Amino acid sequence: GRQPSPASDLYALAVTYVVLRLGRPPFAPSSPMEMMLCHAKDAPDLAGLEPGEAAVVGRAMAKDPRDRHPTCLAFWEEIRRADPQARPD
Repeated sequence: GRQPSPASDLYALAVTYVVLRLGRPPFAPSSPMEMMLCHAKDAPDLAGLEPGEAAVVGRAMAKDPRDRHPTCLAFWEEIRRADPQARPD
């Protein structure tokens, strides 16, 4: 029910990160309605990520946008510190 914002983009980036790292989405809903509810209410399944990495992604996927990283760049920098293998350079 909220308006899209830069925090929405960060959430989407974190979801994409999970799909790329784990080969699966962070939620396993059985219908589009259930998917909406999962994103709104459930904690993401981050099993398979390193603990520090999961903490960073969990913050980026916080239900309250005010609890997320201030920018996508801040998220990426924190991921790089949490998991040196995430470095593309």
